[in-house]
Amino acid sequence: MKLKTASWAVAVPLAMLLTAPQVVPQPASMAGLVPVAAAAETRAAQRPIVYNPSKRGTPATRVASHTRAAVDSPLVLALAPYDTGETTLAQPTLYWYASRPVNAKVELTIVEEKTQKTVLEVAADGPVEPGIWAFPIGVHRIALVPDVEYRWSISVVRDAKQRSLDLFASGTILRVSLPGQLAAQLNKVGPSELPFFLASAGLWYDALAVLSVQIANNPADRNLRDMRASLLEQVGLTEAAAYDRVI
Repeated sequence: MKLKTASWAVAVPLAMLLTAPQVVPQPASMAGLVPVAAAAETRAAQRPIVYNPSKRGTPATRVASHTRAAVDSPLVLALAPYDTGETTLAQPTLYWYASRPVNAKVELTIVEEKTQKTVLEVAADGPVEPGIWAFPIGVHRIALVPDVEYRWSISVVRDAKQRSLDLFASGTILRVSLPGQLAAQLNKVGPSELPFFLASAGLWYDALAVLSVQIANNPADRNLRDMRASLLEQVGLTEAAAYDRVI
């Protein structure tokens, strides 16, 4: 089944201050996998967004597609920081990027990093169009356990008989609790300040998700795309950032 374009459902509790667009039914084979809408209008740049990663000192965990694919293959990226990114959400939305169209099946897997237990494995037929894609895991009725590190992976299966040709990317995610002081501050943060607050607090997945929801709700706002591009550039995801810069 071809992956269909759908409008956004707000799958992020932190984005409840935003207006949710109408929900469109998802493909049954991989519900929730939707391309992020494009933008056209250019506006003046606003103040920078700054991501302050956790000070846990964990090693780099992100894997990019070039580790398995040929040099001239399309690039697939998990939109994750170098090391484990944090979320406060039980059912966050995960984002990934494809640089060029790929006529292939897509698989998404979530595994507990310590036990290697698979908690989610879904697939859908392509083709996959270039751009930034969203996958809200709540569609599949699973929830992340607090303080458990997970590895999530995207595989574009170009040849089922030669899995070494897969375009593969992965990142890691950890569900954490907000310290009481930050939780109190969050209740006073308005929609326009929310991405800044979350990025500053080191909540990578929450900041990216809220910003992406705002982009989907305001596709002509150039400032929002520039902010997301800046966020991606800060963790070395320059190719995905370039997509936002030129759309």
